[in-house]
Amino acid sequence: MNALNPGKTYRTCRDRASGFTLLEVLIALVVLSIGLLGIAALQGVGLRSSQGAYLTSQASLLAYDMADRIRANPQTLAVYNGFVANDANCLAAGAGLAGADLQEWSCAVRALLPDGTGRIDGVQVQDFGIIGTITRYTITLTWRDLQDGGTPWEYVLAIEI
Repeated sequence: MNALNPGKTYRTCRDRASGFTLLEVLIALVVLSIGLLGIAALQGVGLRSSQGAYLTSQASLLAYDMADRIRANPQTLAVYNGFVANDANCLAAGAGLAGADLQEWSCAVRALLPDGTGRIDGVQVQDFGIIGTITRYTITLTWRDLQDGGTPWEYVLAIEI
């Protein structure tokens, strides 16, 4: 006889546990499903983060590429200052080495960064030390990360020549 249910008798331990294993399996499936959904969400976040890191590294490479081009041709402040990379500058044939550099860089910015734009600003500063005149350039790249809902990103590099 059963003390809690006087009308029911159990013959073996197996009779007492019948149906309990099915409940355990269902609970385990629910816990496993929640865990798998969490892993899938983390995978999506990781994918978005890696795309953002990739675009930032592309912007860094583009900025340092232009910095190297400016260092290789330092006498052209008037050409580099105020330049904005856009579709028109990508299609126009550049005049001289600086113009060709700007045209190639403008095409690369538009090709590698989604909705990407680049800007170069230069200013000459008088240094009262040994050097004399220093030219400071600021290379700014902006783009929209399409994986992150179109959030605007910006990369700025400042160099002195």
